[in-house]
Amino acid sequence: MQTVRSSTYAVYDKTGVPTTIPSAWESDLRAAFAVLLPGGKPADDPGARYGVYYASDSFDEFLFPASWATPDALMDREPRRLPDPDGEYPFSPWSWRFDLSESLFRFDADLLAGKGPWGEAGHKGSRPFDDAFVADLRAASSLNEAGEALARGAELGPLLRRHGIDLTHKTSKKLNCWLTVLLRVATDSAGTLTDAMRAATFTGHGPEHLFSIQDMDYADSADERWEEALSAITHPALRDGRDQASTVRPSMSIRVQGPS
Repeated sequence: MQTVRSSTYAVYDKTGVPTTIPSAWESDLRAAFAVLLPGGKPADDPGARYGVYYASDSFDEFLFPASWATPDALMDREPRRLPDPDGEYPFSPWSWRFDLSESLFRFDADLLAGKGPWGEAGHKGSRPFDDAFVADLRAASSLNEAGEALARGAELGPLLRRHGIDLTHKTSKKLNCWLTVLLRVATDSAGTLTDAMRAATFTGHGPEHLFSIQDMDYADSADERWEEALSAITHPALRDGRDQASTVRPSMSIRVQGPS
């Protein structure tokens, strides 16, 4: 399994039609990505897989009810777009397609234990699920020392169906901020570093789709420690977008997952 491709690269436009990126563009991208990587190259692990996750505090605050959070959708490995609550803007996370089956859902420890705000005297009231669901969830998911449960969509979907829990119903609104999600951005099936970097930097549709950050009201400069390194990027459009990471809204978090 290779982490960087050397041939021309196929991506998909908004209609799902494959397009071809010239090898010269790929070379420019690889050179630009090397600036961001420790030592200028990926980890020396031929079996490494890379992924990108998106999280947002404001998204979690108004997450439920979610029309897309059905058992079938969470178990489906086919990438999909989610409803756009903000309208189109450059570097919008809603331009991504997400793999809900590999997205990570985090259940708060107090929510699972029925304590604190979820206790008998708590202001949240009773949980929208019973102890049987909690037991099954703990058995199917990963638990941390704080007692939080982290489940993939592929694991959560069957549990929602088995226990009759409806995250699309208005009663699920009380779960906002107590059940949160790390959305897995869809990249190539091989989990290559190149495709993960393309997704994280919004460069997956070729040079004609680049957007100058100088035209954005909330554009800012990169940290001083990065300025000299990023100025070495030779492609003018990529160099103009060198501060792109700082244009992401403050509530937005992008995580690139590498080899464990």
